[in-house]
Amino acid sequence: MFTIGEVTGDIERINGRYRHIQLLPEVAQKDRSSMVKALTYFMQNHPNRKYFRYAVLTAGERCEYGGNLKEKRQKHYANVRRWSHEIRERFGIILLYRGAEFTFSDAGVHDHDNVVYWPTRKLDAEQWQDFLTFTRRRLGGVWWKDCGRLTDVREVVKYICKLSSDKDDTESYGIDMLSSQQLAWFHNQTYRSKLSQPLGPFADFLSELERDREKIARMRLRDGSTKLVRMSKEPKPLKPKERTAGRQDAENVVVGRTLPYAGKSGIIETHSLVIGYTETPATLCGKSGLHLLECNKKQAQGWADANARRAGLYIVHNSTPSVQAGVGEVSKSNKRKLKRPTKTGFQYSDGYLKRQRAYKRRQAKEEKRVREADFPGDWSSDDPRWIPCVA
Repeated sequence: MFTIGEVTGDIERINGRYRHIQLLPEVAQKDRSSMVKALTYFMQNHPNRKYFRYAVLTAGERCEYGGNLKEKRQKHYANVRRWSHEIRERFGIILLYRGAEFTFSDAGVHDHDNVVYWPTRKLDAEQWQDFLTFTRRRLGGVWWKDCGRLTDVREVVKYICKLSSDKDDTESYGIDMLSSQQLAWFHNQTYRSKLSQPLGPFADFLSELERDREKIARMRLRDGSTKLVRMSKEPKPLKPKERTAGRQDAENVVVGRTLPYAGKSGIIETHSLVIGYTETPATLCGKSGLHLLECNKKQAQGWADANARRAGLYIVHNSTPSVQAGVGEVSKSNKRKLKRPTKTGFQYSDGYLKRQRAYKRRQAKEEKRVREADFPGDWSSDDPRWIPCVA
């Protein structure tokens, strides 16, 4: 599909829907944004949010490229599930969220998890030390670090892979520096894996939102601040009927027009949404669609010209004009009286409106005089001037 600016003529191709893979930056950004808003709203409305903590735990040693990363992660997930169940029974600690994160180096892939947990009861120093010791032993050969109270969920809900232009201090780099073979291997090893997983009460909260067809959205208030609120989702559109012809055969199918917005040119304009755009259509449908696009462009250009003329009345010149103001134009002496403030905004002054009405009456009389001169009342059909012209 293409978007075509109806004033500038700029053409931009719209990418189709991607497969839901978090290795793609566009998909990862959308998933992370929704998870951040959901977890933030859950914390803001939880009575014990000040006790939420987060930690980082590794999944063991690095996995070499070409190795069995999937099996290694499955064993790690199983350990985390058993550890989550046992710390709830022994220490009253509930796991709320687990998110995977991967870094890359010449030695292989290093994976670790960011977890959010909630101690439901007070633990003294000895019990807390027992919890840390039990965690290291139960997860088996992993590095564990408690990072304290959770204040910003963006510290936990991160992109599973980062982008980088060069190696950092630890000789690690981002996914964009992998070779084609390494990237294909990593995709196969992480395909259909639960890399970002809500748990416990937070998972129940998301299930409630899904059942009620609601989502967490950010609403802007009148004072300019924002607030997270629960909002109903839009109803799902009906499934389209099966197409009899392939989409690749379509030419210049105009599916709609957008409201004015600033495209890559920076000019606010309406856009036409077109499937299979081509300037040299071979089908009747393509030629008809191209004609419709031209009509849309002429209409949008007319709107732009009208807006430009309307905006021209409000231009105030600071220098002395070198040309005398003509009939119907705004003279220099009346520019300050052009508009006056009211309770609801601005409106033209009474004197300016009166002069505009007088100008329109004079213009109508002049047009009537011209018509009467061109078409006299005593004309005859034999006069060659009035022989109709057939196009």
